[in-house]
Amino acid sequence: NSVERGGAQNIWIDMQKQEQYIFIKISDDGTGFADAESTHYGIGIRSISKLALEHKGSMNHYNGKEKGAVVEVRLEYKS
Repeated sequence: NSVERGGAQNIWIDMQKQEQYIFIKISDDGTGFADAESTHYGIGIRSISKLALEHKGSMNHYNGKEKGAVVEVRLEYKS
């Protein structure tokens, strides 16, 4: 979606483990979400949100400060 719909040239993925959680941040330099505040998400955002909830986590998405889209996922981690 970043490339096809957002016209992104670059995509960055950052993953960190802190205590019992894994944090994943995916960002791009595309056009961002048309309406980041909308409650009507596409299938990609709905799928990520459902997956996060199934793993006792959460998902947040928003437009970047300058441009692009950002998706942040927090998943519970059990060693």
